[in-house]
Amino acid sequence: MNGIPNIEQTVIDYLAKHRQHHALRRAIRRAFDRMAKQHPQWVELLFDEHFLFHHALPLLNSALTARQLPKAGALVEAWAAQMPHLMRSRKRYMASAVPVARTFLKKLAQELESDFFPAISVVAEVAQPTGKH
Repeated sequence: MNGIPNIEQTVIDYLAKHRQHHALRRAIRRAFDRMAKQHPQWVELLFDEHFLFHHALPLLNSALTARQLPKAGALVEAWAAQMPHLMRSRKRYMASAVPVARTFLKKLAQELESDFFPAISVVAEVAQPTGKH
């Protein structure tokens, strides 16, 4: 019987992480769509969904645990790392990408506020013990 509460908590934790993961991906997609309309030329320069969901996702996952988005410079570093052929003009491109990264992160923060945090509170409500076993 002692194992049942541990299994129940494991399932609740898994569902909470699963829900958070999907909420983050939804927020990234929405923030990207909004940023892309404002900076379409940067989508062509690979500041795109592939970059965000593959190269930047580890940085953006920090929003789940630390509840703090990465700095724009860290996002730009990840963006530049996917293009080693830019070595000569890397600093120029990186400097130009910082405002785009800031725009994306601002939009992501807005999306997370409207989407992600309610998902956490819903999971917290589900996880409340009912006193029935």
